Formats: sequence, structure tokens, C-alpha cells
Amino acid sequence: GHDVAVHDTIGCEGGTSCTVGLQGSVAEMKQAGVDVLFPTLNVLSLPGYVAEMVTQGFEPGDVQFYNSAFNAHSSEVVSSKVKAFGGEAAGALYDGAVVVDFAPTNNQFVADWTTPAFTELCNETYAAHGGERYDYFDPDGATKLGMLTVVCSEVRIMARAIYDAGANPTHETIRTAIAQLGPVDGNNSLPMSLGPGKYAAADVTQTSTWTSPCRIEGAAYDENDTCFVSDDNWETVAS
Repeated sequence: GHDVAVHDTIGCEGGTSCTVGLQGSVAEMKQAGVDVLFPTLNVLSLPGYVAEMVTQGFEPGDVQFYNSAFNAHSSEVVSSKVKAFGGEAAGALYDGAVVVDFAPTNNQFVADWTTPAFTELCNETYAAHGGERYDYFDPDGATKLGMLTVVCSEVRIMARAIYDAGANPTHETIRTAIAQLGPVDGNNSLPMSLGPGKYAAADVTQTSTWTSPCRIEGAAYDENDTCFVSDDNWETVAS
């Protein structure tokens, strides 16, 4: 029910850093009085776009940014680059960006949080076979533990699907088996399931707010002092 004031495609000329039409796009937004922006640019392109917004006079609070897991914008390794590559002013402009996703980034700083049992199981199993044991309260370790648990979950799902597909499984029988798994274990023990016509495992979502500087003591992703703050407002989106 909302009218889109400006819709632009930023060209890439076959590369990964996209800047073609950038200045004109920002100028058009400025002229149209845009105050909400859904940027879908990649990790190398968003910082430059936000920096150009600063150059053309956008100030903190002028625009509310929204993003999702598309292009991994819900991850701190990607979001942090707005400040790392775009500069201090770009970080200040992007501060307060809201991301809608099931990623529970920095949920460990929510009151009464404990490491989920499945995450701990994957952590222990990896360490028992010679891997490092990671700590969720260490920003660097939290990223690695999250990836470890994702891979752990995916390996278990594939192993179960191959087993359920029976002797001499084919690509099609494995696909069918995956679609019939139902509830599965996943990162942070969030409600997840696989079923026919379902293209993502997560059954819930929440919003998180990107902050620069980081608003959680001890949670800064790197020396640029940025982080996500979990809004802890989970909603069921599928079952």
C-alpha cells in the first residue's frame, strides 16, 4: 500500500563493486525526500553508497535503513564494512539500521540467555575431534561458533536425508527425503523445519538494530566498534 518514491539499479560493469549511477541515485533520493531506504547492495557496494549519501548532505536520522539476510546484511562481518570502508560519517548515518532475519546475532547479551543445547553439542563434538572450542561471549568466537553450528546442522540434515532415501539413493529421492524431514535442529536451537515447498528452515524471525558505536559493552565486532543489538521480538512466520 506504499508508493515507492525512488527505485534504482546500480550498475557493476561486470565487477563486484557497483558504482554506476550511484551519484544520480542519491541525488534523486535527496530531491524526492526519501526517508526510508531498502538497500540491496553487496558488501563492497553499500559502504560507497552510504558514503555518497553523506557527501550529498544526508545526516544521521534523515533516513531509516532496512535490510535482511539478502547479501548477508544480517551478519556483522558484512554490516561492519559500512563504517570500515565508508568511514566514520557513513557509520553514523547507517547507525540504527533495522535488519529482519532469523539470525540471533548478539542474542547472548539478552538477559537470562544460555548457550543452546544443540550449539553446545556441536561445539563439544568439534573440539573432541581436534577443533577449537569457541565462546559465544567473544565476538570473534561467536561468529565462528555460529558458522560451526550451521555446518553441523546441515551435515546432520544431509546425513538423515540420505539415510531416509534408502539404498542407492538418487538426487530426486534425497530431495524428497529432505522435504519430509519436518522439525530439524539448527543454529541456536531456533524452531526450524523442512517440508514440501518450504525454502528456508527457520520458522521464526526477529529484528536487530545495527549500532555505530556498538551499544553493548564487550560486543563490538572489531576495532570499528559496531555491532547488532538483538530486539528479541521473535515472531512465528512458518511451521
